[in-house]
Amino acid sequence: MASTDLPATLVQQIAYNVLSVATSAIPLEVVEHTKALILDSIGCALAAGEEPAFARASRVFAQLGGNPDCTVIGSSRRVNLPQAVLLNGILIRSLDLNDAYIGPGQMGHPSDNIAVALSVGEKFRASGLGVIASVALGYEIYCRMQDIIPVRGTWDHTTASALAAPLIAGRLMGLNAEQLAHAAALSATHGNTLAVVRTGPGTGESRVSKRTVTRPRPAPHTQPGPRVVCRTSCRFQRVA
Repeated sequence: MASTDLPATLVQQIAYNVLSVATSAIPLEVVEHTKALILDSIGCALAAGEEPAFARASRVFAQLGGNPDCTVIGSSRRVNLPQAVLLNGILIRSLDLNDAYIGPGQMGHPSDNIAVALSVGEKFRASGLGVIASVALGYEIYCRMQDIIPVRGTWDHTTASALAAPLIAGRLMGLNAEQLAHAAALSATHGNTLAVVRTGPGTGESRVSKRTVTRPRPAPHTQPGPRVVCRTSCRFQRVA
C-alpha cells in the first residue's frame, strides 16, 4: 500500500479501501439501485439539452477541439475526456432535478459525479458493472465527506467531489493504490470551492470534477501528491 515503512496516511487508506472492494462483491440491491440513479441522471441530462450553461460550454469546447473520445449525453457529438465530464455534468445538474443527499452536515448532489464514471468508463473501456461499482463507491465517499462539511460554512458542498471524483476515475482507469492515493491527494489539495459558487449557474460540481479527472495518471506518468492532505495541521478535514 505504501512505498516506505511509514504508517499509511488517511488518503492512502481510502485509496486502498476503494480498490479492495471487488465489483462482484457489490450486493445486487445496491447494483439495481445504482442503475436507477444512473438512469435518473441521464434523464435529467436529456431534459437539459437547451440550457444556456450547456450551450455556452459547448461553444467554447467546439473552438478548442480535442480527441473525440467520449459521448455527450443526448448528442452524436464526441469530445475529449475532461470536456465530456464538464458537459455531461452540466447537463445532469442544470435543471436541479437530480438526486440530493441530506445528512448531519452539508447537503449535496452525489449524482453530479455520475458524469465522471460514464465518461471515464467510456474512455477506458470499463465494463458496465465496473462503472456501476465506481458510482456506488463514489456515493459512499461523497456522502461521508458531506457529513463533515459544516452547513453554511465558507466551503461549498462541491468540495466533496475533489476527493470522490478522482477515486471514481482512478478505479476505472486501473490505477494501483499508490497511484490512486497520489491522484486523490492532488485533487483534494486543489479542489476546495468557496460557497459563493452558489450565486452562479449550476456548474460548480462539474468544474471540480473536470479538474479532478486530470489528476489520475497510470505509471509511469504518476504525479506525486501530498498524501498527508487529510491529516496535517493544514489538512483537508480542517478546510472542510
